[in-house]
Amino acid sequence: MSPEVSELVVLQTIYVLLQNGETAKVSLVKLTNEIRNSVLVRQLSPGETPLDINDILSIVKRVLPNQRISLVDGQLSFPYLQLHELRNEILSRSDALQQAQVQAIQTLEEQILNPKKIDPKREKLLQLYRDTVLNKLNKAHTLDDLYERVPQNPVAKEQIALESIKNDTPSSVHELQFTLQLAICNALASCPSGSSDWQLAWQAQQELADTVQFMRRALE
Repeated sequence: MSPEVSELVVLQTIYVLLQNGETAKVSLVKLTNEIRNSVLVRQLSPGETPLDINDILSIVKRVLPNQRISLVDGQLSFPYLQLHELRNEILSRSDALQQAQVQAIQTLEEQILNPKKIDPKREKLLQLYRDTVLNKLNKAHTLDDLYERVPQNPVAKEQIALESIKNDTPSSVHELQFTLQLAICNALASCPSGSSDWQLAWQAQQELADTVQFMRRALE
């Protein structure tokens, strides 16, 4: 997860625990377990190392710098933290994160709809990146199976556009990731949750996340 998402998750979990508790204290172990066991958190960070106690404690201190937070016997104490203020902080951060995501999507759309001319060297690098990502992602024929089985309606079939993904040169690394993510999201949205086709699409989602991480490390 990005730092912004991690901070929002920690704040939201603290809010829920304080709201359901009788005191202004939260067990650091319970806070950590709630976050690590969250289905949403696992979906947001597939393949990533879960936040540990030290990570969460650092985030708490960072996001609530003006609060006199103490840690005694494993209990985080928030004596001056008002729930309505915490709720407003969560809403503010959530809105900011949504706006940032909208802006990022708009930027990607602009790049896709109005691609700039690519010089030959960059084009070869992008083709190499495309082929490497697709080969790794499709090592177990996940993409091919996804295209064959999910879904049957022509609109979504066109959106997956497997041959286009394989043969066209993306204008940027982000465009390729965006296109693959869109294809997988369309497949997930077109299948009943828990069905074999949905599980195949979810497998593709996990493999895409692993592949992107692999390529980022390779390019560092």
